[in-house]
Amino acid sequence: KMYITNSNVPQQNSPSSSIHNRKFGEIVQQFNFNKISHDEIQQLGKELRDAGAITDEQFLDITAPYFANPAMNGNRSSAEKINYPEELHKLMLFQQKNQAADLESLAHIQKVSQYFDQLSKGIPLVNTSA
Repeated sequence: KMYITNSNVPQQNSPSSSIHNRKFGEIVQQFNFNKISHDEIQQLGKELRDAGAITDEQFLDITAPYFANPAMNGNRSSAEKINYPEELHKLMLFQQKNQAADLESLAHIQKVSQYFDQLSKGIPLVNTSA
């Protein structure tokens, strides 16, 4: 078996990475990214970090409170369920239209959007074969 890391370099599965990948899959399957609250994203991030499936930096990126951004319909309760990938896309469009000069923020939003795309496809964000 092979899997792709966020560096897009195919890695061979070792017995220990198979265990990590199974744990990763079990965690990700608990969540519906199209109907998820920020509280659930916090839980997802914690479980993935504790399982070694994401780095501390990725944890912070994933769990940042983007839901509170005015481009994502203003301040929301952290328990309100939203379509997170769709809302990140809206935020990206808002950023491009209203703050296009802020390339660092736009790149960050794109990175987080890519993380959720990978997670939704069952692709680990870090190499778990270590």
